Amino acid sequence: MLSNLAICVEFFVLFAAKFLTNANPTEIDHKPETLDVNIEAMVEDAINWAHIHGLVIRTKEISPKNDIAMFMPFALFPTPFPREMFEQARDVQTAMQLLYFRVASDFEFLREHIQSVAASEDRIRRLLEIAQIVHDEGIKQPLTVVVMRSDYMCDVGKNEHTGEPVYGLKQIETNIGQIGGFFNAPYITNLHRRTMANAGLDTSNDFMPINEPDAMVVDALIMAWKAFGDKDAIILMVALKVYQTFQQYKMHYLLEKVSKNKIKIVQIPVHEVAEILTLDNDFSLRFGTQKVAVAFYRSQTGLNNPKYFAGQLMIERSTAIKIPSVTQILSAQKKIQQVLALPGMVERFFPSANEADMVATIRKTFTGLWGLDNPEDEATKSIIKDAIDHPDKYVLKPCREGGGHNFFGEKIPEKLREFSRAELGAHILMQKLTPLVVPNFLVRPLQDVQFENIVSELGIFGFLLGNVHTKSVQHNVQRGHYTRSKPQEAEEGGIYGGDGVVDSPLLF
Repeated sequence: MLSNLAICVEFFVLFAAKFLTNANPTEIDHKPETLDVNIEAMVEDAINWAHIHGLVIRTKEISPKNDIAMFMPFALFPTPFPREMFEQARDVQTAMQLLYFRVASDFEFLREHIQSVAASEDRIRRLLEIAQIVHDEGIKQPLTVVVMRSDYMCDVGKNEHTGEPVYGLKQIETNIGQIGGFFNAPYITNLHRRTMANAGLDTSNDFMPINEPDAMVVDALIMAWKAFGDKDAIILMVALKVYQTFQQYKMHYLLEKVSKNKIKIVQIPVHEVAEILTLDNDFSLRFGTQKVAVAFYRSQTGLNNPKYFAGQLMIERSTAIKIPSVTQILSAQKKIQQVLALPGMVERFFPSANEADMVATIRKTFTGLWGLDNPEDEATKSIIKDAIDHPDKYVLKPCREGGGHNFFGEKIPEKLREFSRAELGAHILMQKLTPLVVPNFLVRPLQDVQFENIVSELGIFGFLLGNVHTKSVQHNVQRGHYTRSKPQEAEEGGIYGGDGVVDSPLLF
């Protein structure tokens, strides 16, 4: 099954040793011809570890039953990532969370800038309508929790004088709401500690940082439940019945463990919210006779039917603490990301001189972003023309939340020519980055292991507890990270819908 891979293990070991001595990890000048490591045994051990410890997913073919599971596709070793860029991403996270907390609390700003997306995206239009209803009626629960994962790539340039690589951290997107990786990230880090140890390499926290986003999200839910102030109230988990379901059950079981079974957790399907729950005259949300303290959505991206929106409106009008709220969902649209990159927009939300450093650290992560909602504007005309003439400089992205559905290469001029004005307004152009490329093994179910050049995306987790009425913040913390990698030539790097694998960073 693993033919032609034996030589690659020693190659990778030398590669890892090279970056651990602070050399350039992308330049390997020696490919060995002999090998002492048994690659078949190493891969088999990693697959067994993944199954036993829960780095698994249901098979799409058997879904919705839980009878059969397969291991998640993974990189056999952690992938090198510049320490300076990792620390920058980690350090900016609380400022990023504060920014999006303030954006989500500013309904007028959201309404103004999301209209162009709502014109052609029915789901966004309906969410905006719900936000408008709640805004007009008055927010019944000012406490809010922003649970966020910010995704970045390491962009590689060259020093014009020395020719040495120059690394820059650039934000790909911000995810609020349906966020993957909380409960996979710790497992892949621990799996990589094992494979590195088996290869005789350093597994210390200095190279492989401690990774506990699972504990972080559980802390966020328990903190919200305590802030609600009713020991008999429940935490409600709302999710789709999908093949990624194991993550939500890991969360459920860890919540029970950490709370010592003092908090009741209930899971209900997203499409049955309006049928199962009730809303009292005082806007208390109830599951039977029990009041709901926290409503945590595990699955939202792409949902677009009347039952879903009826349930969403019921929850939004209630006193339950929403994770996420509808305005948080709207704030996570790529259109808002693009607008925030405009001059003065981040500054609008950090008006104090004392917050200037936060503005600078946030802006340092931005890459080129261009809106397309005003095609008659000369600047927009110019960027559209350049994207048609030079499509390899750009990625054309839909403005809605969630990954995927991007256009690359010759698809970009094709789409820019055929899109209506409304469709243009529902997309943005992003500067195409030159990501760090490194080799690694990709292990996938029912496939031969591949040794490939890959690129990685680093996600940084955190959460904020605040009050939308007073704009005060009670808690704001960064904790945990998640790496997804894909073959260098692959376009979509999703774990479930693309060519991606779960991964972790090895700092150099």
